[in-house]
Amino acid sequence: MPPGTNMTAAYGRFINSGADTIEIISFESDSFASVSLHQTMVQHGTSRMKELMHWSIEPGAAVLEPGGLHLMLMQPKREIVVGSTVELTLISTAGQGYHFLLKVEAH
Repeated sequence: MPPGTNMTAAYGRFINSGADTIEIISFESDSFASVSLHQTMVQHGTSRMKELMHWSIEPGAAVLEPGGLHLMLMQPKREIVVGSTVELTLISTAGQGYHFLLKVEAH
């Protein structure tokens, strides 16, 4: 993240190897004050983001990618540099926490 930037995005591929859909209702990171799920949509020729309150991860793969679903990471609590890692936790309606370490990359 360039100095003075207060937000960035996270993308990735998530695998639900179970037989049931996982309902994610909360997103947390020790490196950011706020993490939220957004959907990019084009309305009347303009690209817009809409915050989503939950994420249904069906069995198989789910993808977060530019121009689609993605996580917004806002208000960094520390300097975020290329090559470092950021911890991310997804919390389900069942109270299960799914923990990930994301490698910071430049795009």
